[in-house]
Amino acid sequence: MSNNGDIKPFDLFLSKPKRVGLYSAHKKITGLTVANRFENKSKLTLFIVLAISLFLLMIAFEILVGYTLGTHTSETRHIRLRENAPHLNLKIKPSAIELSRSENLENKEFPFATDENGFILPSLNHKQADVTLAFIGGSTTECMLVDTDKRFPYLTGKLLSKDSFKVNTINAGVSGNDSLNSINAYLNKIVPRKPDIAILMHNVNDLSTLLHEGSYWNNNDYRSPIIYEDRSLKSFIKATMPNTFEVLHRLKTAINGPVDEFSHNRKNKKEIDQDKFYTLFEENLNIFISISKAKGIQPVLMTQASRFTEKPDQIIADSVKVLESLGINYSQYKTLYDGMNDRIRKVATTHNITLIDLAKSIPQSNEFIIDSVHFNNQGSELVAKIISEKLNTVININK
Repeated sequence: MSNNGDIKPFDLFLSKPKRVGLYSAHKKITGLTVANRFENKSKLTLFIVLAISLFLLMIAFEILVGYTLGTHTSETRHIRLRENAPHLNLKIKPSAIELSRSENLENKEFPFATDENGFILPSLNHKQADVTLAFIGGSTTECMLVDTDKRFPYLTGKLLSKDSFKVNTINAGVSGNDSLNSINAYLNKIVPRKPDIAILMHNVNDLSTLLHEGSYWNNNDYRSPIIYEDRSLKSFIKATMPNTFEVLHRLKTAINGPVDEFSHNRKNKKEIDQDKFYTLFEENLNIFISISKAKGIQPVLMTQASRFTEKPDQIIADSVKVLESLGINYSQYKTLYDGMNDRIRKVATTHNITLIDLAKSIPQSNEFIIDSVHFNNQGSELVAKIISEKLNTVININK
């Protein structure tokens, strides 16, 4: 730099401008900002630290108390109530896999709603009814993929209601339920509704449970009668964000199809004791009848219709192939299935109660049944017609 203060071009490479004042001011401002931020967030930070410390202290205290009382290894168990959740309001659309495994199933959304008791709507339409019917069973009673006004539990009541005579119906069908699940629901949530007639239909779900688990009393994650309380982080998050989990579940179902409840047992060949299976099934039918009579309810048994014929369509034959890993072929399965329906007929005859033999009344055709056992609209309408004609006689006798 020259004496008169002018900057020579070369000086730019030898010296740096002096910015001490500006740098110091910036440093002071930055320091104040950091300090202020820390001061502003110190209370929040302290709260978080205290909250985490308290939580860990509570866990430590819980463990200590458990060891002191000798309950640290105890587990909480519950009796499983398999039901449709109350106050559902869904639109169910068949997945691509369900469509590929079915015939004459409409690819559309089916409304599916439940009342405060988890019964499928429409339900108990009349405030004062002359007769109330309770339909109990699995997915073939539930009729999820049938239009609301065509589901046979509802439609039966409509067909039986004439002039001033009013019939209420309860649809307590639940996908996957076997007869033991239904007995639990019957005793704890259906009997209190005081129905006049209870109609039970079971077969395929019982057979699936018995073939894979060997008994109704098992450790299956979906069907066991007793469950252990899940205290995992996943369970906590599910309870906290149930709607998010429901969305994820539907997405998974849309991609992979329905959950295979017996996947853990698919590769283990089983010893098939059909006499044991039939005895266990008959015992549950007898329990249902005994509960009904003890509570003043008229029991009715129904056989289950199907497309299990001597020479099945390919889609029906394929539906049973999953059982080959258990050492069961189509012919053996059909024999077992028909045997379950025979036991229903036998028990109804023994107790001299009403039998509705759908297995002999519904044509084994894709015109009425979309897969092995599930009805479409036409099938459900035919079922309602058959039931209403049979119950019309029973109701007139009881008047």
